[in-house]
Amino acid sequence: MIQVENEVGMPADSRDRSPVANQAYAGQVPKELMDYLQQHKDNLVPEFRRLWEAAGFKTSGTWEEVFGRGTPTDEIFTGWNLARYVGRVGRGGQSRIPRCQCI
Repeated sequence: MIQVENEVGMPADSRDRSPVANQAYAGQVPKELMDYLQQHKDNLVPEFRRLWEAAGFKTSGTWEEVFGRGTPTDEIFTGWNLARYVGRVGRGGQSRIPRCQCI
């Protein structure tokens, strides 16, 4: 068993503000996330659901169009991207580790 990440840590700011991150933040919320939100709308964490609802339950748009402007949206953006990165690292490692043969 391998632990890919225990605590990813958060930047001192609410999100990365590099040119690449700013471009992604100004872009569309990924379809994968929007599909999940729509399919699980009634079971989302209440604070998250209220944020999305306050912005109009939009099903597409930029991060600020979908979730509103502010620190909570920055943190959703950061969380989404950190989770995707850790998932990619895990899947990459999984393909390189031989399966255990138990007797």
